[in-house]
Amino acid sequence: MAAFLGILKTYQAYGLIAFTVTVFATAMAIRVARRVGMLDVPDQQLKPHARPTPYLGGTAICLGWTVALLAAMAAACADWQTLLPILLGGVMISAVGLADDMWELSPKFRLILVTLIIAAVLVFTGIGFHLLDSLLHVIGVSLPREVAIPVSILAGVAIVLGACNSANLIDGLDGLCTGVTAIIALGFFLLAAHLAAWSYSETGDPVRLVLAIAMLGTAVGFLPLNFNPARIFMGDAGSMLLGFNCGIMILLFAERGILRWLLGGLMVFALPIADTALAIVRRRLSRRPIFVGDRSHFYDQLVDRGMSVRAVVAVSYAIAAFYAAMGCLAIWVRTRYIIPLYVLIVVATVVVLHVLNMMRAGPPAKVAPPRRRMKILFTSAGRRVSLIRAFRRAADDLGIDLQVHAVDHHPMAPALHIADETALVPQVTSDDYCDHLLAHCRENGIDALIPLIDPELYPLAKARDRFDEFGTRVIISSPDVIRISKDKVRTGEFLRQHGFLTPRILTGEDLAAPTLPLFIKPKTGSSSLGAHKIGTPEDLAYYRSVSPDSIIQEFIAGPEYTVDVFADFDGRPRCAVPRRRHEVRGGEVSKGQTVRNVPMMKEHCRLVEALGGCRGMITVQCFLTPDDDVVFIEINPRFGGGVPLSIRAGADSPRWILELLTGREPVISMDGWVDGMLMLRYDEGVFVPSADVLGVSSTARAGVQQP
Repeated sequence: MAAFLGILKTYQAYGLIAFTVTVFATAMAIRVARRVGMLDVPDQQLKPHARPTPYLGGTAICLGWTVALLAAMAAACADWQTLLPILLGGVMISAVGLADDMWELSPKFRLILVTLIIAAVLVFTGIGFHLLDSLLHVIGVSLPREVAIPVSILAGVAIVLGACNSANLIDGLDGLCTGVTAIIALGFFLLAAHLAAWSYSETGDPVRLVLAIAMLGTAVGFLPLNFNPARIFMGDAGSMLLGFNCGIMILLFAERGILRWLLGGLMVFALPIADTALAIVRRRLSRRPIFVGDRSHFYDQLVDRGMSVRAVVAVSYAIAAFYAAMGCLAIWVRTRYIIPLYVLIVVATVVVLHVLNMMRAGPPAKVAPPRRRMKILFTSAGRRVSLIRAFRRAADDLGIDLQVHAVDHHPMAPALHIADETALVPQVTSDDYCDHLLAHCRENGIDALIPLIDPELYPLAKARDRFDEFGTRVIISSPDVIRISKDKVRTGEFLRQHGFLTPRILTGEDLAAPTLPLFIKPKTGSSSLGAHKIGTPEDLAYYRSVSPDSIIQEFIAGPEYTVDVFADFDGRPRCAVPRRRHEVRGGEVSKGQTVRNVPMMKEHCRLVEALGGCRGMITVQCFLTPDDDVVFIEINPRFGGGVPLSIRAGADSPRWILELLTGREPVISMDGWVDGMLMLRYDEGVFVPSADVLGVSSTARAGVQQP
């Protein structure tokens, strides 16, 4: 033990260096990836994660690993003639992985390139030259060096290449590859420390210890931001580098041609090997190409059988720890006994996989996981079909059994006909509107209510406590926020008082000789109803006569934006997505595009903070002047009609709301969404037999007049 502690004290600095550099580099990689748009977009098949996720984690891993190895060479802790080629080879393999992450290289080209890099490293360092001796020594056979070395190099290349691919293949769930390789690195370090304590190799011992502890520090440094729900992925740039490090370590254990240490290294790395073998077997049985991705991996099968991602990762860590412990038995068990023991473990692994029915062709049988039930009521549902579907997608991803309730005053509101339960209610201007909603919530056990149009916001905000009595959480901002937003004059006054730019409202003398063009809109309007551009004095006279209560503002030149700001239940702005309004139809954007304008995002977050009491989605409209000034024109504390664009870009507000409602802390990034995503809306019908429309009508409550 004293010898081990002495070795740990000597080499722990390199693990700490790898850890520290990786932690800071990972945070930087997240910001860079979002800025350049290098995000892994989910496809709900091989990429079932919930939101676009930064994909530059491999560069952080490579940087931490590189700095640790350079520090070891600078301190003359390990032989630089061995360590430098390994370092250069690892960096090149990580670069190949990064290129594949960015441009999807041809599999054949990538295979050839990585093979050449590995072969060059082995030739320059002599690593693996005794591999064949390790295998033949047990049976007392030896071959001439002219034969043994070339064969050993070929076998060594195959082992390292296989390790690269195995690590890449096991990188399929948040935190899986990172945590498993950390456990493997710990196992390697224990083996290497034992050999060093006995002065096994003057050159090899320091190299093994540096590589093991550098990989351990790097993996532990990366894991917190990669664990579920992951804020960053390592990509091929990280997984292939970790696999390369593992493969080199396995060959280093064969340095003196003793089979026992080679087998121990392979057993420590057994989980990625077993997963790769399982995937190959299943693909062959299913007659699918072995290099085409699918859900054959053991972790995919566990997820498909109902286990959560975190549970599967925890099980994987336990399995990896078991194999690492078995690998470390090589320290105490002699070769003649370790061989049958490892054969027994391999056979047991195959039997377990067979018993669990994981080796059969085709998709695994699914077992429905226990799901939390939740009921959400959407009021004034209207045409919000896309929004309701987004909530359903988020609920499925979170394992929530969501029952959607929708109400409207009109039986032909499209969203009513995709809901699970519907009802007709009076118009929002009716005095008993909230009473009908309260009755529906009480009778149906509604967990949350989400209002969708402006006129109902203030009554519902005032009645929020009444809904709380029945256990219904109304996702709505405070009455003060709604008072400010619904009155355009009050909105302008608030904005000016807090230092925000907003169009000046013209009154009295200003209108005697106005500077055209101007803009007129209702004082409390919404959906662009009654809003017009005034280009001539005649237009001004006409609109003032037909809309005497409207306000008239100076006209702002520049592109118009809608910014979706999500505020958590504590009122903190957590994400802001500017959407440029390329085309508007019926008051809603029909063609829009996300734009990562950081100053605009900061201004809108500052606005939400100034308002105070914001909850959920706050939709703000503004103009961007030719001088890049943000001029605010409207605040709408609700989901806007164009919010599906923000959701599809990665600002998954329905998921965040569901997580908050279930007591989870959502992982929300201010700019963790895809820049430049374009939405081109088109008309899509909800086709319902007439009898169903009558069925919706028949659910109307007593006293509700049919339209």
